[in-house]
Amino acid sequence: MKKTFVSSMCALLWLGCGGNPTPVEDAARTASTAEQALPCADCDTGSAEADVPGTHGYEIELPIWQGNFVPPEWEVYCPETVGCLIRPRSGASMANMDWRGGNVLYNVQETHLPYLAAGLAQGNGYQVLGHVTGFFTNIQPGKVRGSVQFETSPGDLRPNVQDEVVLALQTYNGTAWTDAAVRSLPLSVFFYGEVEALLPPNTPVRMEIRMRQRPDWARSAYFTAVRLFGAQCYPDFSNNASCL
Repeated sequence: MKKTFVSSMCALLWLGCGGNPTPVEDAARTASTAEQALPCADCDTGSAEADVPGTHGYEIELPIWQGNFVPPEWEVYCPETVGCLIRPRSGASMANMDWRGGNVLYNVQETHLPYLAAGLAQGNGYQVLGHVTGFFTNIQPGKVRGSVQFETSPGDLRPNVQDEVVLALQTYNGTAWTDAAVRSLPLSVFFYGEVEALLPPNTPVRMEIRMRQRPDWARSAYFTAVRLFGAQCYPDFSNNASCL
């Protein structure tokens, strides 16, 4: 059941909850949180700690598809012949799409909706394309999962390269963000990837999206979805209030 965030409701995984110790700005009002029962579409299903279908919790989703929820530094315009596009008001060729609260896609170019195209510069390392940030509230360690969906050009693929995209779940230790779980994935034209970890309760958490640069040309990732999910605890008072 989808529901829009209300500031007075302290959701499971949400920057806007009162007393949040994260060192970032208040959460963007344009993002939303949704109660979910999500299976893991891309995670381990064969181990003793495999994902349990129907895990309940809350999710932060960047409003990529919603042109009326763009940050004030951006504008949507709709020429009659080409449909609606989004561009920086400054006139720059690219800028950060910053919804505040640590929720941002970097180096976004003028793009046809419903995509947001993040540009990668030429180089030999990894470039950070975005973050989605929250605060994991629970009474015991629980599952947090980040997921990303984007498209890219067939000409940008390199066969047999298994670490073109790196997804990292990070926690904040009071001084810096550090990786708690990292997953390296091959690139595909229609890319979807997930990373998950069992994290301690009451923890600032974010997902970082990294992509390998090319030394010989720039390229783009056309985002359609970026999400951060946290499992919700239902206390079992017949069993020392552990989570069901």
